[in-house]
Amino acid sequence: DSNDITIDGSTKLSFTEDVAARFRAYHWHVVGPIDGHDREAIDAAIRECLAETNRPSLIVGRTKIAHGAPKLEGTAKAHGAPLGVEEIRAVKTKIGFDPDKTFEVPDDVRSAFATWRTERARDTKSWDDRRTAYAAARPEEAYAWEEAYSGRIPANLFAKGPTWKTGEGVATRKAGRETLQTLAAEIPSLIAGSADLFESNFTNIENSGPLLPPAFDGRNVYYGVREHAMGSIVNGMTLHGGVRPFGSTFLVFSDYMRPSIRLASLMEIPAIHVFTHDSVWVGEDGPTHQPIEHLDALRIIPGVHVVRPADARETAMAWEHALRRSHGPTVLALTRQPLPVLDRVTGANVPPAAGLAAIVLEPDAGVKPRVVFASSGSEVSLCMAAAELLAAEGVATRVVSIPCQETFAEAPKVAQDALLPRGIPRLFVEAGVAASWRRWASERDGIAGIQRFGASAPGKTVAEELGMNAKEIARQARDLLA
Repeated sequence: DSNDITIDGSTKLSFTEDVAARFRAYHWHVVGPIDGHDREAIDAAIRECLAETNRPSLIVGRTKIAHGAPKLEGTAKAHGAPLGVEEIRAVKTKIGFDPDKTFEVPDDVRSAFATWRTERARDTKSWDDRRTAYAAARPEEAYAWEEAYSGRIPANLFAKGPTWKTGEGVATRKAGRETLQTLAAEIPSLIAGSADLFESNFTNIENSGPLLPPAFDGRNVYYGVREHAMGSIVNGMTLHGGVRPFGSTFLVFSDYMRPSIRLASLMEIPAIHVFTHDSVWVGEDGPTHQPIEHLDALRIIPGVHVVRPADARETAMAWEHALRRSHGPTVLALTRQPLPVLDRVTGANVPPAAGLAAIVLEPDAGVKPRVVFASSGSEVSLCMAAAELLAAEGVATRVVSIPCQETFAEAPKVAQDALLPRGIPRLFVEAGVAASWRRWASERDGIAGIQRFGASAPGKTVAEELGMNAKEIARQARDLLA
C-alpha cells in the first residue's frame, strides 16, 4: 500500500527508496505500481502472482489514504486518528452507502462471496478425497504426515541416549549437540537453524545437508548474519505446522531477535531458540559478546521460558521441555566452557522437584543446611565449589539448581519452599545482573551478580575478576550467616 503518507506527514520527509526496485533486486516477482483503488487491477495483479510458482511476489498499489474522505483524503491526520462522524457520513454518501447505517454489505459483495464459498467447498472436498486416496495407497507416509502435523512428541525421547558420566566435564553447547542428534532421529520434522554460527553453536543436524532449493530434504537452515529474520522465519514455520524449527546464535545477539520472540509469546506458539556463549566465560571476545543483562531481558517477556541447564543431563531435560511445550516460546541458554556432570539428589528425605528445579548437593543425612545456594547454568557448579569451602569450615550447605525460573514460579508454593526453605539464609548466584532472582529473596537473603559489563581476557580470568569464583561466593555466604 504505497500512499506517500506517514504519521509525521509526507514520506518525502524521510523516505526516497524505490521499494519495487529493491524487491526486484531480491529476485522477487514484482507487479506494479498499479492503481490500488481499481478492483479489476487488483484482481489481475493477484491472479498474476498466483501463477508465479517459483518466487514470492509483491504487488505495489498506489493509493490515497482515507480515499473518498472530502476533508482528510491524502493527509497525515487520517493515519493516526478516527475520521469522525461527519467525515464518515460524507464518505458513505460519496460511495453510495446509506450514511445512517452503521454496517452494510452490498448485494454484489454477498453474491461474490457466496460464489467463492461454493468454489472453496469444491476445492476442500477435492483435497480431502486426494488425502484419503493417498492414505490408502501409502499408509506409512500418510501416518508420518499426520504425526508431523499433530505435533506429537515420542514418549521416550532418550531411550537411545545420550549418556554422560558424573563428574565428566562437558560444555552444555556440546551436550546440546549430542542431544540434538538423538532428537533428530526420533523427530523427523525437527529443523535446525543458525545465524552463521553452526560451528560455534553446535546446533547442526549431522548426516543432513542444508535446506536449499531445489531439493528440500536438508534439515539445516543457514540464515547468515540475519538474527531478526531468523526469529521471524522460525515463527512462520512454527505457525505453519508440520515441522518443528529452531534457531540459534550467541545469547548476546538475542537483542536483535527480541521483537520475534515477543511476538511468538503474544501468539502463544512453541518457537525454540538456542543461545550459546551465555556468560562472561565467553572470554576474549570481550564485553560486546559477554551477556550481562540478557537472561533477565528475556525472562521479563511474559510467556517465555528461559532454560539454563547446569550440566549435560539438564541440557537433555531442557530440550525435552522445549519440545513438549505447546504454548509459548522456549529459550535454551548454553555454555561455551565445560561444566561437570552433576547428580540430582534423590531419596526419601529429599523435597520433591519444583518445575525443572532440584537439589544437586545436600548435607549428610540428619544434618540441616545452614545456608542454601540457588542458581542456574554454570554458576551451579560454582556454588558446588563454594559449598566445599564452607563444608571444610563445618558449614552445611544445600545447592539448588533452578534452570528455569518460569517453571519454578508455576510450581506449588509448598514445593518452592521445600527446595528453598524459609528461615535459612539463601544466596542466589548468577553471572549477570540477576535482578529476576529478587522475587524469591527476602531481606535475610543475598544476591551475587555482576553489575557492570565484562572485559576482554580468558573466561576464567574475567569471571575471577568479576567475583564469579568460589572464594567470593563462599565469602558472601559467610556474611549472610554473620
